[in-house]
Amino acid sequence: MKQYRQLFALFSLLGLGLVQAAPQLSTAKDEAVIRVREVLDRPEFPLVRVAGVCDITADGAKCWDGQGKPFASLGERVTAYYMAQSTFTLSIRPGVKNRWVVMEREQQNAKASYLYTGLSTGNNAGSILNWREGMMLEWYRLDLLKEDKVASVQVKFLKEAPGVQLPLKKGASAELDGVRFSIDEFGALPRESMTAALLYMAPAAKYRIRVKRQVLVAGHHRYSGPTLLDSEGNAIRQVDENGKPLLMGSAPFGTGSATQLTNSRRSPEEDEYATNVNPRYISGLKYGKNDLQAVEFEQIPLDPISGSGE
Repeated sequence: MKQYRQLFALFSLLGLGLVQAAPQLSTAKDEAVIRVREVLDRPEFPLVRVAGVCDITADGAKCWDGQGKPFASLGERVTAYYMAQSTFTLSIRPGVKNRWVVMEREQQNAKASYLYTGLSTGNNAGSILNWREGMMLEWYRLDLLKEDKVASVQVKFLKEAPGVQLPLKKGASAELDGVRFSIDEFGALPRESMTAALLYMAPAAKYRIRVKRQVLVAGHHRYSGPTLLDSEGNAIRQVDENGKPLLMGSAPFGTGSATQLTNSRRSPEEDEYATNVNPRYISGLKYGKNDLQAVEFEQIPLDPISGSGE
């Protein structure tokens, strides 16, 4: 136990200030927040539950379950995790109630249409695969006051929604999520016009594609992409030295180059993509979209049951 105390004291000092909250995902236009007590068990989602809450100190991790009952085996696993790590994300802050909420979730669920992305606030502090068969643990630091007794955490899920294809033809347009995309220009990219940053990010780029964007509906837009498509409508992953798409596995290893597509945005209304794919082989650009769904896990006990013996 002395060794545990020494190592955890070191972890606490090294961890100060290392954890930063991830950017929050906007819930604008999302479906209403789903609220649950401990377990999310719905066909379109992976199984997710609050495994427990931990107080992690120099002596190790003391944990309790979603009802506040002692959960010794969880504390042992979290303690062992930090004993074995060579890098840490654990952060101890003075003046607050230091707690970590532990989420248990399915590692795979082929039937689920939503993907687990983690807590809205980020603050991921560790994870364990195959904690139980097919299940993993992830725990997150909570931002709390000393007087807080319970907490709610919001978990984000993503579902891929239908996207659109924008033909690579001058003037062609397509609309997605309240934005109209239109092809402005494409062709050779003059080397002398490339900035130092662009030369660094896309060293093999020889071509450019300019796309105008017009906001049709105000709000938060969550489109992704674009992806370059070949004549068969497949994503272009690899090209030869002339910018011609290569089928995966069709060329000897090392003879092709991965597709480069770098945006050197010209203005808030126009994107300019530098690429190593010759436009003559590009049938279009595909923009995708993800729908967000927030799930709130409520009434999570921040302290073990009084008189539990721990």
